[in-house]
Amino acid sequence: MTTTLEREKKIRRKSRRPSKLLATPEQELAMLRHEVKDLRRRNLRLADEEVQRLTVRQVVADALAEAPPVVVGVVVQKSLSAPVTRKPSDVAIACYPQTDWHTGLEVKPGEIQDYNSYSWKIAERRRREALGRFIEWLEMHRQVYDIRECVVPGLGDWNDGTIHLENLMFCEFSTPQAAVRSGQALGGLLLELANHFKVVRYEGLGGAGNHDRIFVKPIYTGNADWSWTTVVHEVARDVASRASDKIVFNVHQGVRAEFSIRGKVFLADHGDSVRTYTGGLPWYGMQHLQDQEARRRAAAHKPPVDYFLFGHWHQEDKQRDRIVLPSLCGTTPYDHKAGRYSPPGQTCFLIGRRGVFNYMCMDLS
Repeated sequence: MTTTLEREKKIRRKSRRPSKLLATPEQELAMLRHEVKDLRRRNLRLADEEVQRLTVRQVVADALAEAPPVVVGVVVQKSLSAPVTRKPSDVAIACYPQTDWHTGLEVKPGEIQDYNSYSWKIAERRRREALGRFIEWLEMHRQVYDIRECVVPGLGDWNDGTIHLENLMFCEFSTPQAAVRSGQALGGLLLELANHFKVVRYEGLGGAGNHDRIFVKPIYTGNADWSWTTVVHEVARDVASRASDKIVFNVHQGVRAEFSIRGKVFLADHGDSVRTYTGGLPWYGMQHLQDQEARRRAAAHKPPVDYFLFGHWHQEDKQRDRIVLPSLCGTTPYDHKAGRYSPPGQTCFLIGRRGVFNYMCMDLS
């Protein structure tokens, strides 16, 4: 016959923690001490997480307090009113995409053979110049078309971030400061557009932008929650709330955003999911992604995509069903290493009942 002591030995071999019914008082005390140790460790971990959350809130609050005030209305003094209602065939919607601002990035001309120069002051100047030219372009087209709405897709990389070592070493601002400045600039841009349109609709990618992510490696679950884009959007939303009757602020939680303009389906992707092996623009990679999306939507009985929007590559290209957007920052040292000349620019176009037309790319070199 097996004794009670032998049975306890068998149980201990099967489990690290013996049953309290068969444990001796010394064993019960050891188990309780182990549980207390686990609880203390868990409490310390939760306390560290709370400190990190409070630290992020504090640095964002400090960045907000130190940021310069948002100035609106300095680009175009004249406010354009909508023309008399025309026949429906003449109704169009303006689109003014924004991507790859890389706030905090400093590009020194001597490092890239004088192909580009970039800083926060240069970014502000380029934004003002682009917006002024967009309003002039709009005024010209309003002589023919009834344009009362503007859609602003936001494709990410608002900040230069911390995913590379040089981002930490040479950025003009800390990441929280850069996120706050980007948010204020985006909100100010929407306010300025609200002076010229009856409706301004922002369609932003919540987790897009490889430079906006908090971690070095990309994540796909909860990527919008672990991205500095969230700070950019919340600051921009607060600034844009001054014209809440005109501005519709939509943020899509995911790496891609689907939205409709004048009945046409647009799919926006930051573009970092497309791979290249030559250093240039991955034409076949983008086409492969478009083919994958077409097969997936056909299998799910969803309507096809009319136009794809890509950023990330700091290049400009317009195809029948694809628009690749240029960057505000222009050629970076990484672009230069990869052999890419990336002139800074902004695009705009109209969407009518037949789709995209009157596309324009503004060179901001």
